[in-house]
Amino acid sequence: MAPKLKFLTGSNPRLEPLKDGAVKVEGFDLEFTEPPGGSFNLFQHNLHNDDFEVSEMSMSESMIVRDRKDTYGNGRWNWAYIPNFLGRGFNWDRICVKPGSDITSIADLKGKRLAVGDYSMTSILWFRAMLKDLYGIEASDIDWYNLRDRGKETGLDKDPPKGVSITWLPRDADPIEMLEKGTYDAVHGVNNAVVSSGRAQPLFPASETERLVIEHYKKNGSEHANHHYVIQQRLLDQYPGVARALYDAFEKSRQVAVERAGKDSSVYKYFPDMSPETQDSIFGEPYASGVSANRRTIQRLLDGAIEQGLITKPQTVEEFYPAEVQDT
Repeated sequence: MAPKLKFLTGSNPRLEPLKDGAVKVEGFDLEFTEPPGGSFNLFQHNLHNDDFEVSEMSMSESMIVRDRKDTYGNGRWNWAYIPNFLGRGFNWDRICVKPGSDITSIADLKGKRLAVGDYSMTSILWFRAMLKDLYGIEASDIDWYNLRDRGKETGLDKDPPKGVSITWLPRDADPIEMLEKGTYDAVHGVNNAVVSSGRAQPLFPASETERLVIEHYKKNGSEHANHHYVIQQRLLDQYPGVARALYDAFEKSRQVAVERAGKDSSVYKYFPDMSPETQDSIFGEPYASGVSANRRTIQRLLDGAIEQGLITKPQTVEEFYPAEVQDT
C-alpha cells in the first residue's frame, strides 16, 4: 500500500486535477486536508503546531524559520522545500489611504506609516523589494504597523529587524477606524465593500499594479512568487525521492488545469485584462515550476529578506531546496 501523506493547502485551481484524482503522486497517496481554522490561518497554524506532513507555505516565513529555528523553533520547523509556485503575491495592490490624503503615489509612502497584515508576509516582502528596486525606498524609510501577530511565532516581536520600526496592534482593532483616526497613513488589505463605502480609497488602480509588476520584472526578473510547498525533513529521509514525486505531481496538475480551463482564464493569466499572448511575451510561462525558471525570483526574495531584516544570515538557492529537486 502506498504511504499516505496529509496535505494542508488552501484552495487553488491549479491543484484541482490533483485533488480530483486526475493527477497522482507516484508512489504516494496524497490526502487533501482542510487547514484548521481555514486557509486564512494556514501559515500561523504551521508555524505554531508543525503537525503537517506536506503543506503549502509562505516563502518568506520558510526563510525566517531556517534562520531562527535554533532560537525560536523549540524542536519545530525541520522542513524541506519543494519549488512549485502556484500563486503570485500581487495583493499589495489593496493598499488604501483616506479620501483626500496627500499620498497619491507609491513614492509618497516614504516617511509614512503603513499598516499591513504582517511585516513578515511574502507579498509585503515583495512590495518592499519593489519599493527599493524602483524607487530607492528602504524598509526603514516607512514605519510599519502589524494588524496580526503571526510574526510573533518566529520571535519577530522579541528580536525585530534592526533599524526598522514595527508597531504591533491589538488583534481586535478595526483597521479602517485606525486609518480614519490617523493611527497610520495607509493600510493594506482593504476589501471592496469598504472602498465602495467611501471610507478608504485605493492608492493606485489595477492598471498601475500591472505597470509596477512588469517594470519590476523587467528590471530584475522577479515574478513575486509568494507560496511554495514544504515537507517534513524526516519524510525525505524515510522516503528518498518523495520531494521529486511531489514536485512532478504539482507541476503536472498545473499543466492539466491549464488544459482544462484554457489560457484565457484566471488559471493561466496574472491579470484579467491582459491577453495570454501579451502575458507570454513579457513573462513567459506563468506559474512556472522549478529552480531554473525561478532562480532570479528566489534569489531576489532571499536578498530582500536580508535587506529588510527578516533573516540575519545569507541563504542561497542551492541550500534552500533539497538536492533531489535542484535540477528542476
